[in-house]
Amino acid sequence: MWSTASELWREWERSRVLRPQDYDSDVADHVLRRRSVLEGYGAGSVPRALEAANWTARDLIHALAPLVSSFAGMQRDLLRLLERVGASTGTGESIRVVYEFSEDDVIDESLAAFRERLRRIEQVVVHLRPFLLRPDHAWQLPIWDLRCWEWIERVGASNGAGHPDEWRFDSAVPDADPTGDARVDDSARRIIAVVRYTLTRLESIGANTVEVRQLFRDSSAEIELDPELFEMAQVAADNWPHHVASAVHRWTAGIAEGTIAASKETLDALDSWLEGLKSPEAEEVTVEQAVDELTDVLSLPSWGKRHELYSAWIATQLDRALHSRLEFVVTDGALRFPFRPTLLAHLDPPSGDLALWSEVRSPGIGELGGGRKASVQPDYRFQRGADGTTVVAVEVKQYKAPAASRHAVTLRDYVGSLPGATVFLVAHGPLGHGILNAVPDPDRALLHPDVRPDRPRESAAFRAVIASFFPPSPPAPSPPPPSSSSPLSRPTRIELRWSRRVRDLDLYLRSGESETSHSTPVSPHSVLRKDAFDGGPEIIDLAPGLDGSLEVRVHVYSWGTLREAAPVVAFLRGKDAVLELAPADRLLGSRERWWTVAQIDEDGRVRPSLDSRVPPPSEGSR
Repeated sequence: MWSTASELWREWERSRVLRPQDYDSDVADHVLRRRSVLEGYGAGSVPRALEAANWTARDLIHALAPLVSSFAGMQRDLLRLLERVGASTGTGESIRVVYEFSEDDVIDESLAAFRERLRRIEQVVVHLRPFLLRPDHAWQLPIWDLRCWEWIERVGASNGAGHPDEWRFDSAVPDADPTGDARVDDSARRIIAVVRYTLTRLESIGANTVEVRQLFRDSSAEIELDPELFEMAQVAADNWPHHVASAVHRWTAGIAEGTIAASKETLDALDSWLEGLKSPEAEEVTVEQAVDELTDVLSLPSWGKRHELYSAWIATQLDRALHSRLEFVVTDGALRFPFRPTLLAHLDPPSGDLALWSEVRSPGIGELGGGRKASVQPDYRFQRGADGTTVVAVEVKQYKAPAASRHAVTLRDYVGSLPGATVFLVAHGPLGHGILNAVPDPDRALLHPDVRPDRPRESAAFRAVIASFFPPSPPAPSPPPPSSSSPLSRPTRIELRWSRRVRDLDLYLRSGESETSHSTPVSPHSVLRKDAFDGGPEIIDLAPGLDGSLEVRVHVYSWGTLREAAPVVAFLRGKDAVLELAPADRLLGSRERWWTVAQIDEDGRVRPSLDSRVPPPSEGSR
């Protein structure tokens, strides 16, 4: 029986749960990159590194939590695609997914089995989470008054930041100086661990505070954040991690110098604060249970094929980028990823002429490299049916470290052999520098590194560029709803109400560059009465005599989803309701936090968006 992290790692190696020398070298690299582990060790010496760092088994399973979370995200997106294809093709609950890695290496799974497996993986993710950061609690650090902006500027500058907001999240936060008081030093170590964990999570959505703030300002960005990361992003926008680190350093320095007393009252308060950061679900699970659950995940066939499944996950991103306009081919009741030349989907059928293919070969042009003898074979390509022309090709790379020279040869061959096509090189990790220098027509080559579930910013950027190549056909004009067809029905106010299960939703009203919201309550076209909470109502009054159209949107600001919030937006004229709208079912089934409700046109007509529906009376104004 194991008692330390090194013993647990050796047990996983012995039982072949982990193969750190080959397939699982990414897991070994991830552990060795953790700031708490000494540098200078290779994949084969992880146990010695864990011993040197005095890691416990719980430390190790917490360190692996981000990898399992990313794997869960990949599986979640694949399940979402499978459910959509089942619903759209009439296969429904009987649909299966089949991954054909080779003739005798196949994963064939039913929808029900897929759901159950994902449920267990997500349960493990919750149990492995070391902290639960809530903004209202995070700001209550008992030594908060000791924070020091000068310390932040000095340490940030040493990491190359010209301004504290530019301090990169991947820059090291130094350990606090030891004081000789074991309880003080332990408290400081635990708080710095919280800061480092937060910064590590924040790396997935931005390089620094500037980029996190931009994320919140850009309401058009289709970036999904899990609830924990959303809360972290909120506090990061105000430099919370660096303020906390500065307070800890000033506190321990003062104690070491004798200018600050290590009072029992402060230490008890810090213990209480740290206790409040613990994840309740994780605390209910013993180390033995958590290890058993994690071992089950690491033993799954899909985990053992996660590098190959990354290519299938990219197909889910193509589908999301095109807003489910792809009609996937279902064969014998299954959505298949055969990893050989296959027609996967049609775009905008029946009138659309583009199809999504996988692993199709094209004759090579010129001298090829990278082991290619006479052809190129991108993972995906959008191809015209009329003439077989490739419009866009997507090559997927799973390399764990930059391989710029290899990628440069791949792009050179693909761009040269696919005339007129734009070639995407999409990678799970970094790609390296100078890749485009070897490409004869670099304008047709696009690089997208770090596209994976735990990097929502990079994934959203990839989807946005894909979407720009295939804009949807403009919808046919539809008559306005009867309740909003008369100019006399121009609304004079808009009310947002929602379930108290979600604390904070925000109502936005935009006209051109002018917007009314909680951050700008007064604009030329309207006034927000107050920033409401716990179900609202949040009310915007419209100015009389408006010119131009208005866009109405709703944002889930706090922890929760649109489904949980169940918002309803009412358009009123005086006491009379003009129209009530709720989110469409397809939006509730997603993890979107923004809902585009409607447009109010120049004639005062309310025109619902495709993301809205008219709710039944039982679901209307609360």
